[in-house]
Amino acid sequence: SLGIAVPSMEAMLAVPPEIIYRSVGPEHNPRALLTAAEAECLLKVALSAQELDVLLQLAEESLNQQLLCRTYKQRLRKSNHPLLYPVIPIVHLMEKQAKPELQHIKHRLSELLAEFSASASILRQSAEQNWTLADSLMHALDTIESSTSDQSLVQEKRSLAE
Repeated sequence: SLGIAVPSMEAMLAVPPEIIYRSVGPEHNPRALLTAAEAECLLKVALSAQELDVLLQLAEESLNQQLLCRTYKQRLRKSNHPLLYPVIPIVHLMEKQAKPELQHIKHRLSELLAEFSASASILRQSAEQNWTLADSLMHALDTIESSTSDQSLVQEKRSLAE
């Protein structure tokens, strides 16, 4: 382990559930703040971030295993002790085990990055739509007498877009 404290990807990327499932409007007729597509996208990002945390942990463990095995092999060879020679192939095999794991992790990381990119595009489009909706509602509300819940929706949509 490098000993570097890094916050989890989930902590950095996940939107709290109370935001995802938030409703606005009067209690007798609440409306979901997010569309189903927006909520689904945010939940997918959170799940992908959890998976990313697990993959990064697995990669660290595999790399540490490789490094440890290489170190042991070097020490065993330098020891010149004949009773330790049979251990070298075992250590070599353990080192080789980490390579397929790392290849799988690398492949899945590439897939996750593509998923994050697609989610970012969807969320960017949603933010633009929320800005447009908030502006349209604001102009409409300026011309008519509006309720507090309508104004609340405008504020929530603006906040969401940010």
